[in-house]
Amino acid sequence: VAYHALLREWLFLGDSEAVIRAMSALAGVATVAIVFALARRLFDTRIGFTASALLAINAFHVQHSQEARGYALAVLFVSLAGWFFIAAVIDDRRSAWVAFTVASVLAIACHFHATLVCLAMWLSLFAHGRHRVRWRHAAPAAAALAITLAVGGLYASHITGQRISWIPPLTLGLLATVTKQLCGSSWVLCALYGACVFCALVLAVRGWLRLGSSVTTWRFALLVSWLCVPFAIAAGASLFFRPMLWDRYMIVCQPALVILAAVGLCSTPPTIRWAMAAAIFASASLCLWVGNDMWGCRK
Repeated sequence: VAYHALLREWLFLGDSEAVIRAMSALAGVATVAIVFALARRLFDTRIGFTASALLAINAFHVQHSQEARGYALAVLFVSLAGWFFIAAVIDDRRSAWVAFTVASVLAIACHFHATLVCLAMWLSLFAHGRHRVRWRHAAPAAAALAITLAVGGLYASHITGQRISWIPPLTLGLLATVTKQLCGSSWVLCALYGACVFCALVLAVRGWLRLGSSVTTWRFALLVSWLCVPFAIAAGASLFFRPMLWDRYMIVCQPALVILAAVGLCSTPPTIRWAMAAAIFASASLCLWVGNDMWGCRK
């Protein structure tokens, strides 16, 4: 809904294919910058640069940043919502809660799967400690999102059934394929991302054992929740309701994936770090420019 509304205004610049696709391209570029800001706010500048670089060379991100569809815009608004959510929780600013609500509503208006990310962000507060959040500021944002979800859920229940009836039933193969696409459309990249995310999770567990519930551990909980909760809900709905798990629908989880991968990559010893970075860059380059089937790339 939001994409088509913005596209109508955008078409005043022209109706050529290049102009139509340019809106998604600008959204994709802006998302790279927001992911940098997100990672720097949560960790440091080095991880910010690494995460934004991983996203910039990700073939799946580049592909959807070239299409005249709303997925790039949904990822942009989800990333903005994440940034404002972090500011709202850490700085406890009323304006940040308002901005988070607006960005979340826009993300949901672009694609309904963004609701799963918004829910994941709220669930991450259990790791932060609910007593540390001033609910007099957060409650209005939660109420506004609840109303949006209710209205969006009713709307989706009426129109979504036929639109997603083509999605195949959930299988392990489908789950693996969706994961591969998010990692950059390559099984090699999938393995490298998996290793990086594992290193990040090791850091998260160590921090949790040492500090318990705190802002330091919450930043990992936010990213893990952002990445895993939408997958878990979509997979559960696919098993017991109707298939909802598809690669481009889960693209809203990609910012959390690249930030976690950047954290894990930067935590490794320098020799291993540079070797893994070179392997990621080489494999991503093949997916972007060569498209060789032996790497599992999408042509």
